[in-house]
Amino acid sequence: MSFCDDLEYWGIDELYLEPCCQHRYHQRKEHVLEEMRKEADSLLTEPAVEDFGDGPWAKWQQRLWDLLEKPQTSMAARVCPLLSVYLLVSTIFDFVLI
Repeated sequence: MSFCDDLEYWGIDELYLEPCCQHRYHQRKEHVLEEMRKEADSLLTEPAVEDFGDGPWAKWQQRLWDLLEKPQTSMAARVCPLLSVYLLVSTIFDFVLI
């Protein structure tokens, strides 16, 4: 796919490739596109389910995961990234002042 991107970047049409290279190029391009279609289909059909096990900390792991990775789960999950950005900016500001 990077070769395809390079051809597109330089404005070179695929028709200018030599016949032997053109055949191999199209075979590999079709193979990569087919793999990408399969991957996209598998992502659409299989919802991502996190398994935290049955241990004593599983409930807390689930809550922490939701807090940090899923902002739509609670108000605290929405505030967490804002707090993180605030701390980052204040730290940078402190370094600049020192």
